[in-house]
Amino acid sequence: MIVLIAKAMHFIAIPVLLFASWRKNALLARVLVSERSIHHAIRYNFVSMMAAIVLVASGLVLLLAPGQPTALYLAHPLFWIKVTLFIAASAMVLSIRPWMKRGMDGHRHTDIPVPERVRAIQRFDLFGVLLLIALGYVMTNYN
Repeated sequence: MIVLIAKAMHFIAIPVLLFASWRKNALLARVLVSERSIHHAIRYNFVSMMAAIVLVASGLVLLLAPGQPTALYLAHPLFWIKVTLFIAASAMVLSIRPWMKRGMDGHRHTDIPVPERVRAIQRFDLFGVLLLIALGYVMTNYN
């Protein structure tokens, strides 16, 4: 029963993470954005962080639950590529949080410049989520 619940949570968190990453990318894709866009991006950032936490927790349950092919997953190179990509994307997204907070000072009436680094990180995050989904599919269907 716990495995079934973990699978459901895992498969619900995946599209939530994808949608939140897509929205953040869309909101911060321009060179200049409004303070409101940054505010919305912060909200989607929170949603994506919660979805990522659910993915990690449910993934650990699925990995460690009795009767699961734990040794098979741990021996699979794609598993470690997924883990590394997930950690890298998460660390990069967390690194732009200070820029987002600074953009929310509440006193600006002009558009705020978005550094290329922030836009590149958002693109990496979105494509990283897409790659994680593809790697997960390949791992589970082509062993």
